[in-house]
Amino acid sequence: MQTRSYSVLDKLDSAIRLLKADKPPFPLCWTSEGVCVRHGPRCEHPGKQPLVRGRAYQEHLPTEQEVTDWWTQWPHANIGMATGQISAIMVVDCDSAGATNRFEDNYPEAEDTLQVQTARGKHYYFQFEEGIRNDAGKLLGPGIDVRGEGGFVIIPPSIHASGKPYQWLNRSKPSPLSTSLREVLVSRNKVGPFDGSVAESFQERFDTAKALAGVPEGQRDETLFKLAGKLRNADVPQEMAEKLVLEAAQNCQPSFSESIALEKVGRVYERYQTGTAPSDPKVVSALGEETVRKDIKLQTWEEFLSTTPEEREYTINGILPDSGLAVLLGRGKHGKSTLVTHACRAIASGQGFLDRGTKVKPVVYVNYEMAEDYLQTLLRAGDCPTGAYIINRPEPILTLKAIENIMGQVENGPGMMVIDSFRGAFKLQGEAENLSGGAGVLLRQLQDLAINKGWLIILIHHSNRGSREGTDSVSGTSDWIAAPDVLWSWSRPDPDKSGTLIIEGRIPPLDPMAVQLSLESCEYVGTVKEDQEKADKGAIQGFLTEDWQITKDIVALTGLAEGTIRTRLNSLHKDGLVERDGKGVSKNPFKWREIVSAQDNPLSAETNNGDNQAEEGAQCQTFNL
Repeated sequence: MQTRSYSVLDKLDSAIRLLKADKPPFPLCWTSEGVCVRHGPRCEHPGKQPLVRGRAYQEHLPTEQEVTDWWTQWPHANIGMATGQISAIMVVDCDSAGATNRFEDNYPEAEDTLQVQTARGKHYYFQFEEGIRNDAGKLLGPGIDVRGEGGFVIIPPSIHASGKPYQWLNRSKPSPLSTSLREVLVSRNKVGPFDGSVAESFQERFDTAKALAGVPEGQRDETLFKLAGKLRNADVPQEMAEKLVLEAAQNCQPSFSESIALEKVGRVYERYQTGTAPSDPKVVSALGEETVRKDIKLQTWEEFLSTTPEEREYTINGILPDSGLAVLLGRGKHGKSTLVTHACRAIASGQGFLDRGTKVKPVVYVNYEMAEDYLQTLLRAGDCPTGAYIINRPEPILTLKAIENIMGQVENGPGMMVIDSFRGAFKLQGEAENLSGGAGVLLRQLQDLAINKGWLIILIHHSNRGSREGTDSVSGTSDWIAAPDVLWSWSRPDPDKSGTLIIEGRIPPLDPMAVQLSLESCEYVGTVKEDQEKADKGAIQGFLTEDWQITKDIVALTGLAEGTIRTRLNSLHKDGLVERDGKGVSKNPFKWREIVSAQDNPLSAETNNGDNQAEEGAQCQTFNL
């Protein structure tokens, strides 16, 4: 059993501090050796049961005397705090490391809010909003509970029944809810992004009756596609299948787009016309979008090399195609929206971007992610081109029909559309985002729409937590790699340093780019390799003096690897920026120092043949400094 020593006054002092911050504290039972001291071994929730009767602590603040009396009577009591309107606080409770990772993957902005380490997971504190009530794993997924109106949370330095203490992980203020998290928590009457039954329903045998009765959001894409395949397997005529799938689409919660539902039926039945139909609908979804072509002609290598490839067209030369689907991938708070806003401004005005030419075209920014005040701050940081448009949440859940409608309103199109973000716009989260029948189908549909209309669509998407980069960091189905024509992966852990932009896809390969990003500017500073080499050389030169130093001394001063130091020193020496002495062997190792010229040497002025020369040398020294 893990134990912790603490003063009883810690509990009373923490409760009083909570009260003075207008947060209602109240005492909870506590444990000793895992047994509830107040309620005994039959306590259902040791350390978590309120010791005061009724729900008064959720209706008004106690007095300081009441709080003092409570912890005088129960000096070891844990501290509870009511959530909801009275405290202006709501809490997301992740009860395991896995639940914590899932929550932060889906809502990376949660990493910046006030947090508490619990026995097995974390508490995330947010500003309360009207309509948020308690929820046990239905809205945000298994193991992720919500504490809203009528709930409470345990406050440090309380002790869990396991003996582990609750501990503050930071001193941040509770953040306001992001758009995507707000829509899930406030719209309680709607099915959330991850209903607890979703994972099981995709694993179990397909139920036709259940599909026809309608399924909740997050299951609709996959279910309707499977239903179409099941009906075709049973030799149901296409016209009848369309009626049945449309009925199922109408019964979904919310109802599913009729045009997309009919498109699913058409694609399934078209594939069956090319040969024997597979019996498993999962196989149908893996066949691809095109029917089998019978006019395929082989070419010899010589014949192929004799043809002239079509010249590629780009929106941004070499890194962004003229039309199709692109994805900008990155962690929360790393500046994805800032980066793409600079790209939009450059394209709409015909200016260069990252030292590359751009094709002038209108741009439309569809915002589901940023608060309006921050979006205005971002746009005001630079010019406002006449060909740049903005639209905030055109509908609760973005549809292909709405996207097509927006494109049609742009008179001088086709252009470029940015959707920020995929999760916020299409509400595919949790398991629905990880399934090819959910996000995968939608990505293919977006790509088809973009190509048919001649537009470029850029989706902003969150990457996984961890140190992986590029396509390895994609969160969700592998279609995130397969569907886009180009994938931009952006990382900038330190806002004071340049970020890394990795560009992959159906374009010539590129070295990772180093980009200096701010609200006002976006500048290419070289490849990541060049940028790192420049930083390493600067660090080395900062420690070199007029005195000779061996390589190991410079390693100790800079903290860089010895192999890196050797490479950078040789390069500096080749460029004439440092002096070298020695043979480079164990008994006579290389020694290094900054280049000392007669002008830079303080003694050189004394050896000159005139006072004027000495004075000129001193002036030059001052100027150089």
